[in-house]
Amino acid sequence: MPEDLLTDRVYEAAFNPDEWLSVIDGLAAASGAAGGCMAIVDGHRPLGAQQSEVIRQIGECATTNPDAGTVRRFGYACAHLEPGFNVSSAFFPKEMIDGDALVRMKLKHGFGE
Repeated sequence: MPEDLLTDRVYEAAFNPDEWLSVIDGLAAASGAAGGCMAIVDGHRPLGAQQSEVIRQIGECATTNPDAGTVRRFGYACAHLEPGFNVSSAFFPKEMIDGDALVRMKLKHGFGE
């Protein structure tokens, strides 16, 4: 998909949230990634998430047996999130990322951030 078309789709999704999943899948395809995820928050209140199927499967696996490190990281995100796009490695303290079983599970499947 051409970059300008993908950029247009990001702007469209900002006004039509139902489009985010196809935009995330398009970004993944354009970058050679297996999938992607985006958390949706209002201030510090989580509203939901959009994620590719492979991310959804990993998340379902993680929620059936929640890890204390994952729960701690989610709490940190809710308390410290700034508006806009955030990258995990720049947002979370390294020791928090290292102690999160969900991150290890994602890395095992070839995911980074």
